[in-house]
Amino acid sequence: MSNNWFVFKDGHHLGPYVPEELHMMYQYGKVSGTTLIWREGKENWRPLQDCPEIFDALELEESQKTTKPAITDDPPPLVEKPVSEEQKSKIPPIPKLPASIDVKTPTLPEPAKPSEPKEEKGGAALIKEVEEVIKAEILDPSKKPIFSIILSSLQENLINISKWIYGSLVFILIMFSIYFIWGTQANDPLKGEVLTRDYNRLKEISTSSYKSRPEFAFALSSKARGIWGATNWPGSGEVQVTLESIKGRTLSNKKIVIKSVGYLEDKNVLFSNLLLNQGDRVIEGYYKVLISAIDLSLSAKISRYLSKPNTFRPISKLFSNYGQFKHTTQTLLTKSTPFKFEKILAKYQERINKKHLKFVNDLLEKYRTYQALLKKTEESFRKTLKKISRGKQISRFEKSYISNIAPVLQGAALDSQKVHILTQLNKTTFVAKQNLDNFKLGKDIALIISDMIRKTKKQKRLNKKTKKALLREFKTRAQIARNYCLKKVDELTVYTQKYDEISTI
Repeated sequence: MSNNWFVFKDGHHLGPYVPEELHMMYQYGKVSGTTLIWREGKENWRPLQDCPEIFDALELEESQKTTKPAITDDPPPLVEKPVSEEQKSKIPPIPKLPASIDVKTPTLPEPAKPSEPKEEKGGAALIKEVEEVIKAEILDPSKKPIFSIILSSLQENLINISKWIYGSLVFILIMFSIYFIWGTQANDPLKGEVLTRDYNRLKEISTSSYKSRPEFAFALSSKARGIWGATNWPGSGEVQVTLESIKGRTLSNKKIVIKSVGYLEDKNVLFSNLLLNQGDRVIEGYYKVLISAIDLSLSAKISRYLSKPNTFRPISKLFSNYGQFKHTTQTLLTKSTPFKFEKILAKYQERINKKHLKFVNDLLEKYRTYQALLKKTEESFRKTLKKISRGKQISRFEKSYISNIAPVLQGAALDSQKVHILTQLNKTTFVAKQNLDNFKLGKDIALIISDMIRKTKKQKRLNKKTKKALLREFKTRAQIARNYCLKKVDELTVYTQKYDEISTI
């Protein structure tokens, strides 16, 4: 790129000059900041002060100088370097200069006219000038209307603002969603504590609206921490619960009673300390539930306090625990679904019924054995009386009884006593009662036989009258025992036909 500059001064093109020559001419006033200069590579003529590569260097030199050359020094002459024809073809035409730039045009100057004082513009002239400006700047079709410029600027600003607002709303929505999802899960005590189906069931209760009556639902903790409860009751405070197993609806033959106390907060309560009043552990099944709750929140205490007719009681009464309510419901405690539990319960009842049938058949066999023993003993006693004439001779019958009948009778009675002892902790059960009755009957039969042997031995001589009396007494007492056996056999037979559920060992 060329570094030769041309100067337009006094209507002539001068140059080319190097920057050092321009610096010298500027220092001695041969050129000024408004002098037009140009070099190859520039599009148009520009004032010296608008060319930073020249003017900034001049300013820097002026600031670095401590003293300026004396005015009396003769400035170097301005060498007028003619411009060749080839260079003239490259030089662009001189642009019209603004009025602020004091540069002579290349044409011959006209004689200056005396300046006339400017007249102040009146109202009509001022309005006319404003109209001309409006026509030139606003109504000119070649120029973009100012209103369109303002409108487009406003549109761009509105678009940017709307983008910023939209982005902010999306960010807030994302953060709120994250907080709602993770925050609620972190603050949800039931999450991970119960199975999914129980979680949904408890959540359905806790999120339902509270009307005039509270609703409760319970579920076993999957982490073996106890029993979780949920309610739609909006209060918070102490909750006492009593669960009593429903007969025939649990996987146990024993009655189970559970009591516990928990603290209700955010409609959830955990009963971790379970007190078993009856039973040895919590069994899956249906329970009858009695709930007693006390709202200990401050608002509830104030409401209870103000609801009393005497509002001038001591303020300490405000914190007393009263105003409890009770609620009764039924719940299923299981780790499986209700449908699966019903299948499990049906199999359990079938197994229980099979044990029951076996137990009843054993009892029937014992009662039939007693009947046969009574009949055989009575026949043996009758035959022995015919053969003997003295009471001591009954020892023959006694020996036969001890060797043949007593072991069978004793085995049946002792077996019933053993079963009764195993179930005596719950004497009201069917097992204990039936085995106790069977044991007593075996004991009574043995007592009848031993009494008849003892009474016969007391007789020194046995005549016909005495023998008939002894035989009649034996038959009477044996008939009473046989009738009791028949009654029990009929009762157990009907019981097996009904196939009712009973308690077992």
